[in-house]
Amino acid sequence: MGRHAEARERLWNSVEGLNEVQLRRPNADGWSILHVLEHLHLVEMRVAEAIMGVVKYPPMENAQATESFEARLLDRSHKINAPETSRPKGAVTTVQEAKSLLSSSRDRLETAIASARNAGVLHTHGFPHPAFGPMSVQQWYELIPLHELRHVAQIEEMKAARTENPDGSAASQGGVSC
Repeated sequence: MGRHAEARERLWNSVEGLNEVQLRRPNADGWSILHVLEHLHLVEMRVAEAIMGVVKYPPMENAQATESFEARLLDRSHKINAPETSRPKGAVTTVQEAKSLLSSSRDRLETAIASARNAGVLHTHGFPHPAFGPMSVQQWYELIPLHELRHVAQIEEMKAARTENPDGSAASQGGVSC
């Protein structure tokens, strides 16, 4: 099993058995677990679209990020604010809907990577990441499962922080920055 498939399996395992209240309850930042799932879909679609478009342009100078983004991305103590275009709007209402959307965005990503691979631009073309700077298409592809694992950790934090008050509201919430 590849890194992308492993991350996706861990994601689905993290939400398995949660009820509607648990999935919809927002944390202090206003994001729920369903919001996190929607965010993952939005990011994957935006990356796929950017990769599809990047092959039309000349090579990007410094397409490789100079710093290692893996450790920094997986470090939940380092908060990264999601760009407006990747913030959830509440469009995902069930886990089944999230599964369908994430399946379609994964298909789109795989199509985009195949196109970039065929064009020979995996390492020469890219676009900037808001926190990590210029990244090649290959680095963006490597980022996707790491991004999912970051949010799996976030979901686990949200689940652990959910001690219920008698009125059903959450007593403590974890952060939901990207």
